[in-house]
Amino acid sequence: MERGANLVAAVVLADGSMIVAGLLFGLFRRRVPKLPVKIYLLFLIPIAVDGLTQLFGLRTSSWWLRTLTGALFGMATVWLAYPYVQESMDQTRRDTERKLNLETVLPHAKILP
Repeated sequence: MERGANLVAAVVLADGSMIVAGLLFGLFRRRVPKLPVKIYLLFLIPIAVDGLTQLFGLRTSSWWLRTLTGALFGMATVWLAYPYVQESMDQTRRDTERKLNLETVLPHAKILP
């Protein structure tokens, strides 16, 4: 039972890192550059090594190592994905504002895509 509890705790803490990274992105979104995919792949190396060596029985992973590698993975995933989500939301906002402005100025005009 202890192994299962450790795994659950590690997953909860790794998910917590994604929440923290998301909040930090919200604060610094305009100053954070997009994470290149090549750098993202570097962030995946620790979790891959930890998981694969555990899977093939080369060693037993510890709770702290799983938490650390999961947190790195979670934060890197947020850093990779959130700038693209932000870019898409910005474009949606601009499109909506443009359409609303056109409807206000020309209420009977047909809006072209």
